[in-house]
Amino acid sequence: MNDRSSPIRLENAGIVVSERANYSYVLRGIATAWAEVTEVEVHFMLLDSRGDHFKTLSHTQKTTLKSGNSLLLDRFSFARSGPWKAEAGEVKQFATSVSFVARVQKSDGTEWIADTRGIVQEIQALKSKVTK
Repeated sequence: MNDRSSPIRLENAGIVVSERANYSYVLRGIATAWAEVTEVEVHFMLLDSRGDHFKTLSHTQKTTLKSGNSLLLDRFSFARSGPWKAEAGEVKQFATSVSFVARVQKSDGTEWIADTRGIVQEIQALKSKVTK
């Protein structure tokens, strides 16, 4: 899910479950910068088959990303925050994820923060389509 005002665009972003060394959540997708960026925070809301949210994963990545350049989300460094372990019950419950950029630190020192109310409204609209 992309906010038009965000300096980062996500493509094919989401979470998949890896069964290597027990269960863990793995990032997928591409983040492309539309401004020079030094840090990006991405949130991944996990939804069940009814579209109900049951968990949010987040990761903050320090980076040097110039405008127009991209990085693979699966290359994010998890030195302190992951990868995220998944419980067997969660794996059974997991159907899809909604990914969005929550915060961006630009190289000029300014910070962009997502409009989470708009994101929640979009997820509710999506849920109503899924449950019909």
